[in-house]
Amino acid sequence: MRRHQHPDSPFVSWRAGTLAPTVELRRLNGLVVPYAYGGPMPGIERQRSRQFVDLAGVWRAERATVDHQLSLTDRRVSLPAIEEEGRGRHRVDHDDSGWCTHRIPLPENVTERYEDGVWYRRVVPMAAPGRGERVRLTFLAVNYIADVWFNGRWIGCHEGGYSPFSLDVTHAVVDGDNLIAVRVDNPPWDSRTDIVPAVLSDWWNYTGVVQDVYLERVPAVSVARVDVVPTTVIGDPPERAEFVATVVVDRTDAAAGAGLTVRARLAEAVVPRRLLGTSAPADLEGAPAVWRGEGPHEVVIDPETGDGTVRFAGVVNQPRLWTPQTANLYVLTVELIDRGQVVDSFATQIGLRTVAVAADSPAVLLNGRKAAFHGVARHEDWVDTGRTVASPQRVIDDLVDIRETGATLLRTAHYPNHPLTYLVADRVGLAVVEEIPTWWFDTYHFADQLHRGTAEQMWREMVFRDYNRPSVLFWSATNEAISVEHRAEFLRRVVHDLRCYDDGRLVTQAAAADRPGPHDPTQSLVDVAGWTTYFGVFGSTDAGAEADLTERFLDQAHAAWPDKPVLVAEFGMWAQEDDALADRQRQVFDHTWPVYERRLATRPDGWLVGSIWWAAYDWRTPIAGVNTFGLSDISRQRRRPVRDALESRYRSVSSAITGPLCSARPRSSPGLALVHCGLPEDPRTLADFACPDGAHPMHNAVVDRLVMPSSDRSAVRMTALGSWPGIGIYLYRHPVDLREAAQLRARVLASVGGYQVRLGVRDVNRVEADVLVPDPVPANRWTTVCVRPSRFAGVDLGRVERVHLAMAISDDHVARGQRFYVDSVTA
Repeated sequence: MRRHQHPDSPFVSWRAGTLAPTVELRRLNGLVVPYAYGGPMPGIERQRSRQFVDLAGVWRAERATVDHQLSLTDRRVSLPAIEEEGRGRHRVDHDDSGWCTHRIPLPENVTERYEDGVWYRRVVPMAAPGRGERVRLTFLAVNYIADVWFNGRWIGCHEGGYSPFSLDVTHAVVDGDNLIAVRVDNPPWDSRTDIVPAVLSDWWNYTGVVQDVYLERVPAVSVARVDVVPTTVIGDPPERAEFVATVVVDRTDAAAGAGLTVRARLAEAVVPRRLLGTSAPADLEGAPAVWRGEGPHEVVIDPETGDGTVRFAGVVNQPRLWTPQTANLYVLTVELIDRGQVVDSFATQIGLRTVAVAADSPAVLLNGRKAAFHGVARHEDWVDTGRTVASPQRVIDDLVDIRETGATLLRTAHYPNHPLTYLVADRVGLAVVEEIPTWWFDTYHFADQLHRGTAEQMWREMVFRDYNRPSVLFWSATNEAISVEHRAEFLRRVVHDLRCYDDGRLVTQAAAADRPGPHDPTQSLVDVAGWTTYFGVFGSTDAGAEADLTERFLDQAHAAWPDKPVLVAEFGMWAQEDDALADRQRQVFDHTWPVYERRLATRPDGWLVGSIWWAAYDWRTPIAGVNTFGLSDISRQRRRPVRDALESRYRSVSSAITGPLCSARPRSSPGLALVHCGLPEDPRTLADFACPDGAHPMHNAVVDRLVMPSSDRSAVRMTALGSWPGIGIYLYRHPVDLREAAQLRARVLASVGGYQVRLGVRDVNRVEADVLVPDPVPANRWTTVCVRPSRFAGVDLGRVERVHLAMAISDDHVARGQRFYVDSVTA
């Protein structure tokens, strides 16, 4: 199955990367299977039956200035230039004795803002693989683009700093010393629109090998992955639970095939405290479960790929269901049998639970009953190691601490965390919202990703990595995105994608409450409507304002989407590093929590899935240095007053799952409506608003798009909310070169005359300048305003990213309610 192909939005950058996604979907025997680097994408739960070599420790490291455009270019074109740029750093005979030493995994920049290249090298003594054996090299996270060489041979590359990838190095391994070389490129945030994340984000951009690296020996014919979907819980109390398991067999040995079978066993998981942090599910295997589905089941070989699949149903009697209150787990072990011999086994941690939206009410059902959650978010950030999980105990300590507040829902910030996070969440009873880092995406970012597919790759990597985690109830696709139509297309794309390999979960998003508001049409595309709500916090810190404003917004959102469950994905406030605002932070919680509690779906006529306090602990950010929204500081040592208030409220709630069994509504799959309007024929046209999302409000304005009845031309309308109303305008074929342009022109119409226009530009380095056009515009007549580009002092005119326009009306009362139209920008 290829990525959806369609005409591009005209807002795709002309320099958008050509590096292709590394995950694709293929149909094997009618089943959808993820493939990466030519083979089935392997599951990463640790298997005790396989030899494992941890590569944590001291590596050689050297920073380098690298060409980001080269890094984002198709390797069929760019690899020779990358190796030339590296000056032989990938070669076995390269002298790295003058390099620094660096402990891996660990970011290159725990305490500094370094966004560029770094090379790593390590010699690993090992034996060459034997007959019928393969060797895989796995990285759990490298930020942002990694190229890997093994004994001087390029093996592959990966884009994205939060997902694992595995490379087959079998044919490059030799007896004795083996050299691994890794080139990492971390392009600066805000430097381009085609990476994920792209804008200057509110967490630290850690560079390098951030999480674990290891080698694993696997049989040539092996179980690549086992994907389990719980489907049905029958009876009250439950008498039977059913699931469907899909086994994917990676068959590089063509001699194996006829007669391959799998046999399964299911056991109750036993999780003593000393094993809370194990990555190997087999460690938890306890007493056998009473179930049907053991097999043997025949492996069906796909004639095109040569790989195999098995799908079988499991029926568990007297099941122990997973909920936050009863975190019951099972271990499913699949053995692969060839000619009567077990040649491989694969154990995975699973939980029996279903999640759905109620058929007749706006509520989420967990195991058939209405559920509501009390949430806390967490950034994966420690004061001494950044995002790197230095030991499993750190994850355990964090999640146990969060669970002890009474929280039943964890939002793992804006990106997939270390995979151990979700294994531990399963074990301690924390439901999870997991998200890809499409943070604050605007028109340009979505256009580039709809073209490139990297964000879709991250979506698939997230889903298939944590496919079997019962704690993960919700996948979140965006956070506080700016555009509407391009965001809608992206949401359609990922929801449609998920339904192809449906894992039974729900999709949500974290939309900003003011982008565009409670009527946000993109909420129609997700199962659970989600917003971040900071009323009375950003823009105002007056005590008491937050409750009334939050209540008004939530009721408007419910009125706009009466059939949708609603999730408050964030609420909270900063305390400042000296805790000067700690009492105000607690006030925000005390005032807003009752607003949420009254609307919980477990109450009569309720519709709120839950609310999530932002966040458990402080974290580093390039915007604020350290963001102090935490219940505790980044060291986890200093608790703030809000922690006690939250814990008292959360722990007073007796149950998050109540009521009788309810029917579930079917999950929908939205159609793929495309954002495309074609590029204007005249290259001098930088914007004509024929395509949606062509502008955004900048100051004291709301923006919409319409067709002018007098001319049938598309235009953007700016309605003023106060003085100096302004909009930002996205440009076709961005960034544009204005160095040779005689004039920058905008055609405008104003409902009030006699005022001047301020016209400006911003370059790719976010340097901006504007000029007050001397002639006032008349009322209700189209007028062209012009500025010579040379007047925009300090701006890189060769790489202009946006145009902005404001009306020079300094009086709030005069400006408010006035309307201004723009139908083209040309140069």
